[in-house]
Amino acid sequence: MNKTFCYFGMVAGSIVFACAFVMFVLPTTGDDVMKMRVISAAVALGAAFSFYRACYHYRHSEEPKGWEGSRKLIEQMESWGEVVRYFFNPMQMRSRTAWDLVILVALIIFKTKFAIVLAVLLVGLKCWMLFSEMRYWKTYHKLKELENMTEVTYDHEDAVMEVRGQDIIIVDPCYFCADTDFWEANWQHFCNNELTEEMGFRNALSFSVSDYQITDLVDDAGAVVGSWSSDSNTVGCYLLDDVLRINPDFAKELECGMVIRNFSGQVRFHFEQKTSPWTFYGQEVEEDAVVLYIEGAGNRQFHSQEVDL
Repeated sequence: MNKTFCYFGMVAGSIVFACAFVMFVLPTTGDDVMKMRVISAAVALGAAFSFYRACYHYRHSEEPKGWEGSRKLIEQMESWGEVVRYFFNPMQMRSRTAWDLVILVALIIFKTKFAIVLAVLLVGLKCWMLFSEMRYWKTYHKLKELENMTEVTYDHEDAVMEVRGQDIIIVDPCYFCADTDFWEANWQHFCNNELTEEMGFRNALSFSVSDYQITDLVDDAGAVVGSWSSDSNTVGCYLLDDVLRINPDFAKELECGMVIRNFSGQVRFHFEQKTSPWTFYGQEVEEDAVVLYIEGAGNRQFHSQEVDL
């Protein structure tokens, strides 16, 4: 909305306000005097509000208007309550809404059936607009949260998990948390090895890792005994019973990770900072990364496939 348009808006608002004020004073006789005065007062208030909005846009002509302006404000709000308060703030009401209310007042005063129709349409439209703003706020902040999931600081220290005669699985936790609220509520705990019994984990290791990973696990003879992959840049070693309690259906998808039955011993997560350039399976990598090496020592021996450094 440019300044010229706002200027004419202020002039038009002033003229309408003056005419409405005259009509408010002018009728002195007749059966409908009070009705005409109420309508004139409503028109005067509508014109005054239009004048205010034109002044506001004139002073803020560089700011985005309409839905784009609302969207920018919504993105800065920290709670859905702020969105609701902003929506119902009368000083943020659009001029077209003010004139809808003026028309509705006139229809109600003269008890016409169109008042009900207009009221239903107006309430329905405003409910839809509020729903759209609430949905945008929720979607925007959810996307920001997902973006933050990739902003990981690799400062993990080596960690060891002691196991005694239990089945374990090395896997990306997002696989067994798929299609549940459990992942969204706890992904930060998975990234930072902060799993507790209250969450359902009696014994576990879980960390965020880089894109470049050693996926093959081999025994002392060099034979591949299993592998794991990661879609969320997170991996952990868990008791299989704990995983299946969280998601029993994951029993059909155990190939997503590496299962070791009846394991007794230690599982160690070892992290190494790689500074570019470095070699990953014969390919030169031009980005710094933190690589996770997994070692198992006990009744089963296994370790991450070495890379050609």
